[in-house]
Amino acid sequence: MKALNPIQAAAALIEEMFAAVADPAAHVWSLGFIQLAASLASEQFAAVIGRGRMDHLAAYALSTWPAVEREAFLAEYSVPQSVLDRLAAGDVPVPDPAAVAALEPLSEEDQARYRERAAARIASDAEQLRSSVITSGSGKALTYQAKLAELQRYDASIAASKTPKASDYPYISAEVGITGDDMESVAEIWRLKRDAWTAVNADIEAEYLRGRAAVRDPETPIDDIDGIVAATREAIAGKIAVLAAV
Repeated sequence: MKALNPIQAAAALIEEMFAAVADPAAHVWSLGFIQLAASLASEQFAAVIGRGRMDHLAAYALSTWPAVEREAFLAEYSVPQSVLDRLAAGDVPVPDPAAVAALEPLSEEDQARYRERAAARIASDAEQLRSSVITSGSGKALTYQAKLAELQRYDASIAASKTPKASDYPYISAEVGITGDDMESVAEIWRLKRDAWTAVNADIEAEYLRGRAAVRDPETPIDDIDGIVAATREAIAGKIAVLAAV
């Protein structure tokens, strides 16, 4: 895998900006373009991007500015001598646009890593969206599990025609007067939320698994992966919106 080089990347950006202009002579070159090109013309970068090209681009862009603005720029900034020499020589010829290098195709190894990163993004999105309607955290997760177990014991007691004692169901009892007027009304609200969450969470899990499988599938074009990640997030968000309304 290649390391990123910010100097080479900046030079490539300058070349792309210049090549994108249909008529360089009529174009109003920005201060940022000239600052970057002139900076890259420094001798310290010659070993990385070579000599001559950036000073040519900087000098040409400066030559298109009105004399007053050009002189003000030269008075304010420390410009490499190679740029100044080109300006002093007279008319600066229009540089030929450099061929913009096409992106190299991803290797199989890079594609595999890209697919796994996409799968991780889908998993992260699913968890983030779930957390928007349930309180996250290991302590809260344990509380949810304990409350579900307590509801199951409560329902088993009702099914056995027993009269539940408040002391046997501390979580349900704690919500009497808050969630419901009595233990049964609290338990009924819990049942509704449990059933709604189970149905929606199953749909969320299906969307997550479907999206993850799609981005990992070698037959899925690399160019389609970002769209699949976005579509999966949107689908899960739609399911979450249904749950939030419960």
